[in-house]
Amino acid sequence: MKMLKTTILIAVFLTGRCIAMAQLPFYHSVHFTNENGLPQNSIKALEFDIRGYLWMATEMGVVRFDGSQFKWYDKSLYPQLGSNRIAMLRTATDAVVYFTTDDNRYYKISADGKLNDIVPRPGLESWMENGATGFAFQVYDSIEAKITAGELDAALLPDAMSLRRSLVNSMLRTGDRYYYFTAGMEMITTDTALRSFRKVKFRGIQPAASKQACSLLQDDENLYLRDGQMLYRIIIDREDQVSLQPFLKIGDIPGITSLALTAGQDVIVLGTLSDGLYVFTKQYFITHLLDDLEANVFYAVAPYHKNGFISKKAAFDNGKVIPLKDNFTSEALLRTRDGHYWLNRWQSRSNAGLVELDGNLQQTRFVSSPDLRVTCMQQFRDGSIWLSAQNEYIGRLDQDYIQWSKLPGGIPKNFQLATFIETASGDVWLAGGRGVYIMKAGSGAIAPVAGLDSVTVRAMVEDSHGTIWLGSYGSGFFAWRKGKLTRMPLDKQQYLLTAHQFIEDSKGNYWIPTNRGLFCVHIDDLYHYLDDARFPLYYHYFDNTSGFLSNEFNGGCTPAGCRLEDGSIVLPSIRGAVQFRPEEVPVYLSRNPIYIDAITIGNRQFSVPAGNTLQFDRKAGFLEITISSPFFGNQDNNHIEYQLEGISPEWRALPRDQKLTFNELSAGSYTLRLRKRAGFGKDNLIQTSMAITVPPFFHETISFKLIIAAILILATIAFARVRMQYLINQKKRLEKEIRQRTVTQTELIGSLEQTVNALESSQDQIRQDAQFRQQLAMIIAHDLQSPLRFLSQTTAWLEAQYGVNRNQDFSGLLREISKSTQANHVFIEDIGYWIRSMGSDFTVNTKLFPLQELLVEIADFFAPLAREKNNRIIVAGPPDIKVNTDRQLLRVILRNMVDNANKFTAQGQIVIEAQAEANTCTLIVTDNGSGIKPALLLELQQRVTQSAPVDTHFSARGNGFRFITAFARRLNLQLKLSSRQGAGATIALQGLACVVTTEEQSVEIKPIHHEQYTTG
Repeated sequence: MKMLKTTILIAVFLTGRCIAMAQLPFYHSVHFTNENGLPQNSIKALEFDIRGYLWMATEMGVVRFDGSQFKWYDKSLYPQLGSNRIAMLRTATDAVVYFTTDDNRYYKISADGKLNDIVPRPGLESWMENGATGFAFQVYDSIEAKITAGELDAALLPDAMSLRRSLVNSMLRTGDRYYYFTAGMEMITTDTALRSFRKVKFRGIQPAASKQACSLLQDDENLYLRDGQMLYRIIIDREDQVSLQPFLKIGDIPGITSLALTAGQDVIVLGTLSDGLYVFTKQYFITHLLDDLEANVFYAVAPYHKNGFISKKAAFDNGKVIPLKDNFTSEALLRTRDGHYWLNRWQSRSNAGLVELDGNLQQTRFVSSPDLRVTCMQQFRDGSIWLSAQNEYIGRLDQDYIQWSKLPGGIPKNFQLATFIETASGDVWLAGGRGVYIMKAGSGAIAPVAGLDSVTVRAMVEDSHGTIWLGSYGSGFFAWRKGKLTRMPLDKQQYLLTAHQFIEDSKGNYWIPTNRGLFCVHIDDLYHYLDDARFPLYYHYFDNTSGFLSNEFNGGCTPAGCRLEDGSIVLPSIRGAVQFRPEEVPVYLSRNPIYIDAITIGNRQFSVPAGNTLQFDRKAGFLEITISSPFFGNQDNNHIEYQLEGISPEWRALPRDQKLTFNELSAGSYTLRLRKRAGFGKDNLIQTSMAITVPPFFHETISFKLIIAAILILATIAFARVRMQYLINQKKRLEKEIRQRTVTQTELIGSLEQTVNALESSQDQIRQDAQFRQQLAMIIAHDLQSPLRFLSQTTAWLEAQYGVNRNQDFSGLLREISKSTQANHVFIEDIGYWIRSMGSDFTVNTKLFPLQELLVEIADFFAPLAREKNNRIIVAGPPDIKVNTDRQLLRVILRNMVDNANKFTAQGQIVIEAQAEANTCTLIVTDNGSGIKPALLLELQQRVTQSAPVDTHFSARGNGFRFITAFARRLNLQLKLSSRQGAGATIALQGLACVVTTEEQSVEIKPIHHEQYTTG
């Protein structure tokens, strides 16, 4: 429902501009016009019926209001109406509404919503006239006639201007007496027989005597006087004397014609002549503000004296505001058991610390602590004061300093403690943005609370049962009971995702402020849910229409609300501090029944069927059911749920327009169930239901299905006969085709045999070609070895002959020729051996030979090449190792390992080392050269661990790794590579079978000195 105008009535005190309780209660006003629900803005009469509905007489028919939705009764919907202009309206005790139109016809609206015209029974006319105002003209005419006849003084004539302006607020009738104003604004009372006239005296408050702002109103036997911006209740002391009791400040509402009150008088409804409807709801919350508009965002608060409180800026005490002189932070405030207060002063980084104030707010102590920003302060049972702060963990306050504790193990380093409490068992609960932890009493052991790892907990309270209630920012609130954590259900709007505090009142309720309003929940109901999660937990909701200026309460501070000695509660918000007495705040719940108000099928509207049993014919279109339950409080607390049994067991919230629409109900029986809470506690539900039967279409009936089944059976028999004849014909055709294909298949088999023979001949030829290519490569490698060996020996001899005291250029040239031919010879020899090893007929020639002899041979071979790069080759390891393997393959592997080491080392050393353990030997070649780049090392390691038998490609460290990997696999050896860039590389050859001979069995090998391989 769109609200055109919302007014909060408040009283403002000069001292501190404190909004507080005045003589009159505060009311929240909502204005309805033809722009947000009414058919038009003239309301002649108002009455509540016994069910809680508000009925209105207007110039456009009768209007019913349930606090949320308007329902019209006019000629467009009910053609039997003779006119839309309603003259009189009354509600009876049986929930029937009677009314008349300006053509003097009578009608009634029964409890089931049916409208009928009636012939008034005896007594109905007088009963309706007693509640109407049409008698005013009759009284005026009778008095005027008596004045003309000289029986009365002309000063007793009712004010004609008031009568012409509005009949409905110019004269009152109570019992057997009339009350009205004369043209001279004197109140006159007379008996209904117009025999005795008396001037009415006002005791106490006197009316302002303004014709433009003075009118008389009536609600049953209660009489009211509207005088200017105030509405007074008229108390009749005696027939000629009345007192005016201030009732409601109504402001400048024009032309008030009627007034109605709910039973508790917390809702007052005013109808007007041309300004629609006003609904006033009583407020029970007051808001405290400071003169400094920038300082009205309140955080931590604590009790002060009996019914006052203190915040970081000031103390509030019985309407007085006592400013605090210092600059305090807002996150934490502590009132100790001796009535003193601790606040966090922060003037600057260097001028910060804790300030102690006595009960008169005088400073008694200052504990300096640079850049201190406290997040929480608590006094433990032993009287000690503990606090947490930004960039600190937790500390204890001593006389003049804070003794901070270090963050214990088990808590993340980036944990920021937001709040903590000491439980009755002595444990300390620690909460922040990274979970909740329990510090055990005595041992100090830390234990996390499972399930709260990513939850930001900012409020914790332990109740008298030992249950700990935890409020979070964005994750709802939780209960820790007997070692079990339970996440409590949210309200229907999910405002309880942010729960700032839990404050218990004397009635056993918790008050929970949030960022979107305030909730009240019965503590026993919380425990009912903890015992049985099926219990429908009820949260009563209050928003700013209840008296506070903003729905956003503040949390993240300690304490985020407090209960004062007089039982009232104070809560900080972003617009002031809200104070209220929980015992005086009524928890308004709609105890009115749930009504099925209307049923629409297609475009036709039907009355609710007797017995709440509906048969819905789907041919007519959709089904729409309108639900209503009168409630003039906060509509969030009139929470109606529905369940359609037969479709889903789930309970869902009724839409705001209070209509349920069903478009695709299949044939069957359903039960529509409706429920709402009528208060706290168990079994406090208001429920109703309606049975819905959806008859099947003809094609959904059993008869139709039997007919279809018979047709299918006959069709199946006919089809079987036709199919049988078809299969016989097919069999004959297939037999003929099989004979033809058998002949073709025989011819095909002969052709395939010839093809197989040809393929076998081709395969032999391919095998011979492969062997030929292999033999050809071996011949090439073999034929190249002899001339290259000769060339190598010749150049070596030439170098030796001309190397001494000869032309240095010529000697160098010969040396290069020697090196090149020697390298070519070695490469051709290796590649020839590699090619042979790839052959299918290659066998490994395994024999036992001395290992050191081979290592010395390798070292001798590379000595000249090492001297060229100023490298030193070292042979290390036991001299008496014999290995059992193919010597030629092992020599090729070692030669390429040493060659790679020499290539990438300059002015360093190369170590060839043999290590023996049990019956296996490991050969290691280590250099201290430039090492292998990380990317290249990863590539090499992947290559040497490949399972393929042949390594066909290496892009790094030369072709030598082809031989190393290929021959290592042939010998079933493992390669291990490691390197650190700039510090050399290591290649290990593992898995050699070996024996270690005794000294007598060792092979005599010429000693190798390190100096042999060292140049310079």
